[in-house]
Amino acid sequence: MSTILASVGETSLRTQDWQVATISLFVGYFLLYPAYVLATRWKHTRRIKKQLVTTSYKLPQQLSPTELAYLFSTKVNRSQLYATLLDLSNRSVLSMNKKKNGKIHVDIGPKVDKKLKSYEQSLMTPIEEAAEDIAITRIIDGLGQYKLPSGYLIKGSKQYVFWWLMRDSMRNDKIIKTDMRRKYLSMILSFGLLCSFALIFIPLFGVRMFNMLDMGELVIGDFMTSIENGFVLWVIMALPSIIASFFLLRFRGRMLGRYWLLTDKYDRYLEQFEAYREFVRLTHRGKLHFDSKTLEKESLAQTRPYAIAFGYAKDS
Repeated sequence: MSTILASVGETSLRTQDWQVATISLFVGYFLLYPAYVLATRWKHTRRIKKQLVTTSYKLPQQLSPTELAYLFSTKVNRSQLYATLLDLSNRSVLSMNKKKNGKIHVDIGPKVDKKLKSYEQSLMTPIEEAAEDIAITRIIDGLGQYKLPSGYLIKGSKQYVFWWLMRDSMRNDKIIKTDMRRKYLSMILSFGLLCSFALIFIPLFGVRMFNMLDMGELVIGDFMTSIENGFVLWVIMALPSIIASFFLLRFRGRMLGRYWLLTDKYDRYLEQFEAYREFVRLTHRGKLHFDSKTLEKESLAQTRPYAIAFGYAKDS
């Protein structure tokens, strides 16, 4: 009879421990951490909105619209290609004009830039090879290829070729690290395993200590049983925690930037990069107070390529 009661007691204790730990995991992963990320971004946004804009914001390190967007998301689509073309137009490397049928055409000049990055040159090549101005859709849609100086040929959709060249260019310029997969994998594993360990054992110890103080006696057996229960649950929840960490880090990267990509030189500027993105977003949402209408128009024009790259403005 005593054996049965002991077994029932252990089962009841395990159920209680697992309930506490599971609730802690849910609150930590899906409430507290997302709330921290959103609160951090809201703090940056609030600080920018409170200020009177007397001059156009500048990046601490010059990054193109697509390079800056890449620090927050690996996604590259036709908007990033269009943003790059618009940035080249702002630099007078090419000209853009809208035809009567509403289609946008591009042509070379008036300036010649011999220091274009490879992904920029991949968009300029079809324009330079054309006898006259061409529709922008011929540059950003369909299949493409680009031959590197080493002779290596990159083939695929134009978005893929552009993404490959841009990532390679950012690595060569020491903006992002070369070996990112190992770093990202180690982050996911450490974030998933260490955080789940803390979220399981800290509340278990807290609850067990509170119960012991409430009863006025130290029950070592129950304490050791809770440790065993917590360890079993930690092993069971290891894979779900790692999967949750993948999505949480991806969410954090979209909100505050993917700091794990950046080299030491650029990592210290990440908060300023994020602030500039917020400046672009708030400018195109009409949420900022500018010193003059002229400054507002200039800021809208200068930041439009970045707004398109981030998805805050339409690519047309």
